[in-house]
Amino acid sequence: MSSPNLGPRPSGAAAQITQAARELSADRGLHGWTMRDLERAAHASPSTIYHHTSGRQELLQSVVESILEEVEVPPPDVPDYREAFRKLTGDLYCAVTPYPGTAAWLMALGPKIPKGAQILELGIGWLLAAGVRPAGLACAQILSTALGVIASADAGRGSKLNSSAILDRLKATTNASPSRKEVVAYMSNFVVGDQELPAAARDFFDAAVDVVLAGVHAGYRDGSIRGAARFSTP
Repeated sequence: MSSPNLGPRPSGAAAQITQAARELSADRGLHGWTMRDLERAAHASPSTIYHHTSGRQELLQSVVESILEEVEVPPPDVPDYREAFRKLTGDLYCAVTPYPGTAAWLMALGPKIPKGAQILELGIGWLLAAGVRPAGLACAQILSTALGVIASADAGRGSKLNSSAILDRLKATTNASPSRKEVVAYMSNFVVGDQELPAAARDFFDAAVDVVLAGVHAGYRDGSIRGAARFSTP
């Protein structure tokens, strides 16, 4: 994976602290650094840091906000909501993937920040214009699927050796059923070199997004989605 785009160097003490926290998040993950780490990275004293922020949670939010600002949001009026979501989720993938833990943060707290709320509102608007109901539920499921795939990959980072061992065990068994062969073929896509793995991960992500978009387009239009009635608006 290429190095993350850390954005332009900000000016001002508060912005420099956020930038240092972002760089730490790229290196160690959003939740992988301490305030002491930040003091060293930002070359700032605890009093300086706490003068500009109320604490770690506010810093994490500032980091996520700075990352999300790199996501280009399609306009409110789009000819095809599926293509708009593909573009949006693809940009989310590129912006968020270099910072492990960010996708999970957005799943839990995304609407708390202005850009997160904007994305949710725009997505719902695309769906309403296309006649998809309930639009809020459909939008949440599309975005949750996209972010959930990234969060799952974050949790599994460094597990390639475990995957390799599982794959070897599966290959060594005498069960050569079609389903076993399919499992081996699927897992082989992720037991590859470091240069190939990002492409496999991105293809998995794109397929997951397209699957949920296809389900939304078909199921929400014909009313066949279980549990959807609860989320319908008057």
